[in-house]
Amino acid sequence: LCADGRHEDDELPGWYHYGMGRAHYHLHDYVNARRHMRRAVRNRLPPSVWIIALITLGESLIRGPVARLAG
Repeated sequence: LCADGRHEDDELPGWYHYGMGRAHYHLHDYVNARRHMRRAVRNRLPPSVWIIALITLGESLIRGPVARLAG
């Protein structure tokens, strides 16, 4: 956390969170994918990238619990 109570990741641009979220998603690390995609959709991204980030966020919200139940 920063001195003013914000998380230091909030200072990073949306494209960074988008890239990290996609990487974590493809590595099946859905918890970190959700964390980064939530920050990506809150930042300014081109509309087509924002839609993909939103879809990836939704998929990681579904796949995370399913993966835990499966194995």
